[in-house]
Amino acid sequence: MMISLKNVSKDFNNTNILNDINLTINEGELVRIVGSNGCGKTTLLKIIAGLLKADGGNITYGEGCNIGAVIENPSFIENETLLYNLKFFLNTHKPQVSEN
Repeated sequence: MMISLKNVSKDFNNTNILNDINLTINEGELVRIVGSNGCGKTTLLKIIAGLLKADGGNITYGEGCNIGAVIENPSFIENETLLYNLKFFLNTHKPQVSEN
């Protein structure tokens, strides 16, 4: 198991977007998430990538699991400061620094 979601939920403005999502993605497995506009696909991917916090449930990442995401409209981690967001993304992406 690389990623496991159990009963993951998310609300926005008192509207339930994701309700009790259960999903297991094994190493080497490709998963396609499909659905109509506004059904929560991007929200789910942002939660898996750590860009949003779920309101309920648990997400477990397997040892050595690395998550990367390219989101259409990049956003910050909610309820965190700009400095926190900058540090998070710098630590996540570990850019190479040149002294030249």
